[in-house]
Amino acid sequence: MASPDELDAAQHKLMVDMTFPCVVNPILRELEDKNHSTTPTLIRESFEEVEAFYPGFTEFFVRGLLTKARIDDRIDMPEAILKLEGSGEQKDVLLRRHESVFRNLQHRADSLKLILGRIPDEISDRKKFLDTIKYCTLR
Repeated sequence: MASPDELDAAQHKLMVDMTFPCVVNPILRELEDKNHSTTPTLIRESFEEVEAFYPGFTEFFVRGLLTKARIDDRIDMPEAILKLEGSGEQKDVLLRRHESVFRNLQHRADSLKLILGRIPDEISDRKKFLDTIKYCTLR
């Protein structure tokens, strides 16, 4: 079983790895689609470049925005990331291989993300939560 420090480190890594693709990038992609402007593309490329040199910058940036807006105490970032990842709108985290085994793997991963994205809403309802876990194990 993992120690509390290992769990904290794993949660921090999750936040660092997923804040850009789950929070910032979908917003910039939507702006690109609506405005047909290069500005969102430049912003996205800048975030990617900074994130490459300073891993965790996007998470720090988003947390700073939440703090500045005084809503950081109302938003559970790991829960929000899990819900956003479960929304199925992250196109950056796709396999680029087209063989059937990889398409099948992508389909299973997408299904699992949708299921896991429901957990924050279902965890307080024991029966619903256990049914979700059972469903995951049977697939």
